[in-house]
Amino acid sequence: WLESHDDLIRELLSSPDMFITPRKRYSTTGRSGSVHFVSDENGRIFVCITKEKYPSRVAHMCLEEMQDQVLLSPHNSASLVATKPHALSDAMLPILDDLVDKYDDPSQADALTSVNRKIEVTTNTMQENISLLLENDSKLQEIEGKADNMNSTSE
Repeated sequence: WLESHDDLIRELLSSPDMFITPRKRYSTTGRSGSVHFVSDENGRIFVCITKEKYPSRVAHMCLEEMQDQVLLSPHNSASLVATKPHALSDAMLPILDDLVDKYDDPSQADALTSVNRKIEVTTNTMQENISLLLENDSKLQEIEGKADNMNSTSE
């Protein structure tokens, strides 16, 4: 966690133009990455900071799951709040650990991203196969030409 993240989030949330609608998804990208956030009906704001290229759809999936985990947690809401800045409570730590593990690689967390990656790999493989096919066809034509020349020379 960087202090620049604190400043960015404070600036973002205190902007006079910012009116946060509960359950609406927000994302913004800056120099050091992207900030994704959503609030609930109780005014709690859930924030996810990612690399710039991380899919915002996946970041918001993570935020939705975080909200569910917090709301469905067997712990009372006070035990989920850290007592110091930049700290996690004992109850919140395993929740965030699981989410970070699950959403670290977007292609593992999201079926659409995974399918897109597989399509890309398949497309590249097919392009390589077509190139090899064209090379083999060219070589076959050369061999046929040489065979025809040898045939006409031997007659």
